[in-house]
Amino acid sequence: MKTKKISVTFLAVVLTFAAMSPSVFPQGKLSTAMGDVVFELVGQASIPGAPPTLAQSQYGYLTYVNGISGEEPIFNPGPQNETTALFTFLNDSAAVRITNNGPIRIIDRVGTTTIYLDTAPNGDFANPNSFKDGVAVQTSELRIQFILDTITGAFTATFVNTITSSESFQLGSHNYVLGKPEQKFRTTVKGHLNTAAGPPAAYIAGFSVGDLKQ
Repeated sequence: MKTKKISVTFLAVVLTFAAMSPSVFPQGKLSTAMGDVVFELVGQASIPGAPPTLAQSQYGYLTYVNGISGEEPIFNPGPQNETTALFTFLNDSAAVRITNNGPIRIIDRVGTTTIYLDTAPNGDFANPNSFKDGVAVQTSELRIQFILDTITGAFTATFVNTITSSESFQLGSHNYVLGKPEQKFRTTVKGHLNTAAGPPAAYIAGFSVGDLKQ
């Protein structure tokens, strides 16, 4: 069995969504270049808390993992969506500052991120807990800045994560580790508030980049 390490960078949520053509690392190679796309994600957000903390969770699945995609499937057979995704994530965060600047609202948050491997995926956006019923393969501390256009409901966010733990896991014929403690990664996401009544609070999508050396 081959053993590989890959690095992942995670979440700087919402807007600043750019079209990039991520490269798949050759066999045995890892990301060491600033700006390499580590993974891409699709998700939603809820606001289960109330003022003044405005606790919020973001949850969803990874659609691309550099170093794994192209080498091992990251979806089960069928449509490539939340119901078949092997890698899911859940962020728990609370607001530490809210600043209004004309029609722009800036929300700073701190919290944690967990990435899960679920080999029997059953993701369901109507049930956020379904995105954390796998095995935790990485945890990290999280800082977020949301910038919301209160007129249109569109927002961007930057998530900066510092890895606190990572666990080796097997997928197919390889072992992987998603980064090392103390390494950092950044995710940029584009999002929009839900204009309809009820959950979710928002829809998000984006990609992560980093400079994580093994």
